[in-house]
Amino acid sequence: MLGLLAAGGADLTGQEPDCGARGVLRVVVLDQSGSVPIPGATVVLRWTETESARRPVREDAGPDGQLVLCAPRDARRATVWAEFGDASSDEAVVPIAAGASREARLLLHLGELRTGRLIGEVRDALTENPVAAAAVSVQGRAEVAETNRMGRFILSGVPVGVHELSVRHLGYAPLAHEVTVSRGITTEVEVGLVPEPVEMAPIVATAARSRRLEVKGF
Repeated sequence: MLGLLAAGGADLTGQEPDCGARGVLRVVVLDQSGSVPIPGATVVLRWTETESARRPVREDAGPDGQLVLCAPRDARRATVWAEFGDASSDEAVVPIAAGASREARLLLHLGELRTGRLIGEVRDALTENPVAAAAVSVQGRAEVAETNRMGRFILSGVPVGVHELSVRHLGYAPLAHEVTVSRGITTEVEVGLVPEPVEMAPIVATAARSRRLEVKGF
């Protein structure tokens, strides 16, 4: 889990870890009222706009509902949310700056959530290189997520149940895969797309020359 410094605990409250020149992210998980910390809640985080692929961080908050992270040196943003049992928070997108401290306060929706999330990555099945700009969707829903340059995607607010996940990209065979979404839980998916030949219509280029050039031998 790259970028993880320590789980937040009572000894971290009110102080920042020594991250050097790197950015610091403090995540605080609270109940829906925003007043009661939720110890042991699972924090799920993705560092974005980084130069290298990184798997999502999944770590439990400490007794004070906090988790403190040192950001990777090249991270520019963090997308983070929290889960506890079948409850989940909304996503927060936090800008990251070198040497600066940022805080994300996540409120858990208790008892009313009927959706889950899909998070994953799409790679070339032969080279295992990430596939950027692939279209990822769930059958019957209008939302389409596009993979980033690391091949990663997030689909939020997916209704609980069994769905068909569709992944498409020019030059690859389309993929359909059955996934199960649980209430308030993040389901991780890894997709390998198989390259296929792209059939294109013949391209014909034409050019017109002036008669004066033809007369002069051109």
